[in-house]
Amino acid sequence: MLEKNFPSWKDNWRAEGEAIGLEKGEAIGEARGEARGETKGRRELLVTVVRECHGDRVAAAIAPALDAVVSPAVLDEIGIWVIRHRTAEVLLEKVQAL
Repeated sequence: MLEKNFPSWKDNWRAEGEAIGLEKGEAIGEARGEARGETKGRRELLVTVVRECHGDRVAAAIAPALDAVVSPAVLDEIGIWVIRHRTAEVLLEKVQAL
């Protein structure tokens, strides 16, 4: 009797495992996508703030350096630098040194 049921049990377990794996994978993918979106939004906001404070030239110069930053905490710190360092030169030096 067990021998007859084993193939169907195996198929059921596999199907359950695949369903759980897909569910977890979707959740992880969604969380990663949200994190990437938040980071991208922070970068865009920083470029906008730099543009307002220091002009288009500095915003264009800082954008590539910001694109390399993946940590939201580092982006937040750069936002503080924008406030603290009133000269564009100091700000650019700090960001490009990352």
